[in-house]
Amino acid sequence: MTKRRTSKKTLSLGALSAVLALLAWGCGDNTEEQLRAAKLAQGCSINSDCAGDLVCVFERCHNACNADEDCLAPLRCVRGVEGGTNVCQLEDEIGCDRDKDCPGEQVCGVDEECRDSCREDDECIAGQICAASDECASTGPGKDELDENGNILVESVGSGGSAGAPAVGGTSGTGGSAANGGDGPSGGTGGTLGVAGEGAGEPSGSAGEASAGAGPGPVGDYVETSDGVEVVENDDREHALPASARSSLFFTVGDEDWLSVSAPNDGRAHVIEIGLQQEAGLRTGVQALAGADFASIGQVPTGVGVTTTVYVSVGPGTTTLLRFWPYNGISAAGGKRVEVTIDLSAEQDENEPNNSRETATVIQANSPVTAQFINPFVSKSNQLIEDWYAVELTAGTATLNLTEAPLGGRFSISRENEQGVSVVIQTPNAGVKGPWPFSVPADGIYLIRFGAHAGFAPFVEGLKPAYFSEPYTFEVQQ
Repeated sequence: MTKRRTSKKTLSLGALSAVLALLAWGCGDNTEEQLRAAKLAQGCSINSDCAGDLVCVFERCHNACNADEDCLAPLRCVRGVEGGTNVCQLEDEIGCDRDKDCPGEQVCGVDEECRDSCREDDECIAGQICAASDECASTGPGKDELDENGNILVESVGSGGSAGAPAVGGTSGTGGSAANGGDGPSGGTGGTLGVAGEGAGEPSGSAGEASAGAGPGPVGDYVETSDGVEVVENDDREHALPASARSSLFFTVGDEDWLSVSAPNDGRAHVIEIGLQQEAGLRTGVQALAGADFASIGQVPTGVGVTTTVYVSVGPGTTTLLRFWPYNGISAAGGKRVEVTIDLSAEQDENEPNNSRETATVIQANSPVTAQFINPFVSKSNQLIEDWYAVELTAGTATLNLTEAPLGGRFSISRENEQGVSVVIQTPNAGVKGPWPFSVPADGIYLIRFGAHAGFAPFVEGLKPAYFSEPYTFEVQQ
């Protein structure tokens, strides 16, 4: 079980909790019911279980908030359950190792603190902005610090370098050819994944042959030597190497390694699966950036010495830049190694591309449709995570019967007429199936839209999200 850590910021939150609990205690009458009421941070089921003005959110009593300034530093105001009250974080709800450590739909931020996710500033609570890592950050004193590029400044990063944004540079090279050979025991760098280069419409070929070198390096691998001298310069995004299926990266102090992965322009979203096997004591940082505008798709400091996997979903015809760096665990005395495997797979959806009203896939009533729902991240402003279908219906009532749904991510399902009038059919919880009737005002063509209500994140570390592999199946019945 992952043990939650408290925030690294300096404040006696225990004292704060005690004061707030006493204030809540004193607000009501000293009745037997009030004496039994739960205090701040104690368990609850409904609001009336909590003392005074405390509210029950995430099954514990919290202070409610409307803006970030309502919460004393370093506590942030965070979103409660859907449609519910916003609350101030509790002391033990700040620190995290991964998303599942955080309450509700919060994510584990780049600084290992639980935060609301975002794409724009207006998705964050008043007094917060959407940082470059797509996480809400406080602008009030004593809470978060951001650099001029909107990156959350991470405390105690260590000698391996900071987690800030990389310097501006050019785009990565194209795929499909063998990298240059290297000196030393690596046996030379290997060929690329054979995925399409930037702007290419088809995969550019299979893995290239390893170039000549001093040792017997395996075909298809990029291997860095342990002397700290890189076989090929790839320490910034301007020199990102087309990714091999397997890479062996050796970190020294201040080192970074950049790889690039290009997806075929086949109209489908693609999932980049990045496996990491770290040497003991090493903690590798991983970041994915969109090649179109260098927007951060996501980043994470992995656990110390663990073997883990990072999943990134991207759009067709895109180039994705992958940045690896020693988050900590490196000293001047010597470096450490991480073995990286990279696999690229397309979503299993023959209906694509149908991410817009104009490209809706024509379907027949009373016929099952199977598809997949993955975020096709192209740029910060281009993530058309929608599936559209067109079906001919007669006036009366029809039913959308969802017979298969992934155990992760939450759909918003609606129908739209030819005039653009939209009506929500259902917003089921993740994995929930069922028939849902909807009105058909007149004979004609209707559009069925599957949108992302929650979840379907394009960057995840740890267990593979269900929506990256599980399909959904539905039928419009009439």
